[in-house]
Amino acid sequence: MNQDVMPNLILASFALAIVLLFVWSLQWGDKHSPRLWLLWALMAGMLFDNSMQAIGNWTIDSDWYQPLSRLRWAAHVLVLPFLSLFALSLMRLSGIQWAHNRLLKLALWLIVLGSLAYGIWHDILLLELSQTSPLGVTKYTSAVKSLPYPTILANLLVILMAIPIWRAARWPWLFAGAAFIFITNAVTAGQAWGFIAANFAEVVFAVSLLASERYFSALAPSQYNK
Repeated sequence: MNQDVMPNLILASFALAIVLLFVWSLQWGDKHSPRLWLLWALMAGMLFDNSMQAIGNWTIDSDWYQPLSRLRWAAHVLVLPFLSLFALSLMRLSGIQWAHNRLLKLALWLIVLGSLAYGIWHDILLLELSQTSPLGVTKYTSAVKSLPYPTILANLLVILMAIPIWRAARWPWLFAGAAFIFITNAVTAGQAWGFIAANFAEVVFAVSLLASERYFSALAPSQYNK
């Protein structure tokens, strides 16, 4: 085991940051908002992912570690596709009339369901794990290297939908967060330290999502059904 535990501590700090963001959201969030519950589910997956990687050096040989590691992929697969619906809701609250088009909502739901089906099949049912130790962080990773197509698609949709939100509501931060995580993942892919950069980008993205929820819920607190 690599004695340099700094990467593990960085991952643990990301987990702590997610906890602090959750506590922060409790100060202003409305528990009746489906959007906020979606973000909480996303953050729970991020917390679990960072925590599992942070403790891998000491728990990799435990009987429970490999089965629980599979949930890292499940947490992403089952939540991320819904971010396009989160963005659609913010578009409606921004006063963008064409965002109320039923065909648009239907198309997004078809994309969500297709992404879920692909993710469940490819990243849960067919998932094969292999042990690896990038930067001395011992963990399990997917044995089959392939692009996370549902994640990329969800990210691109949020970027595209955040542009009219920026223009209509003068709120650039959803676009900034989505663009940041997309560019970070693209630039650092294949690097040994790429997982650290990617997890940091996830925290930044979570901040932009929560800030967007707070901003728009304050503008229209009674419109969570949109």
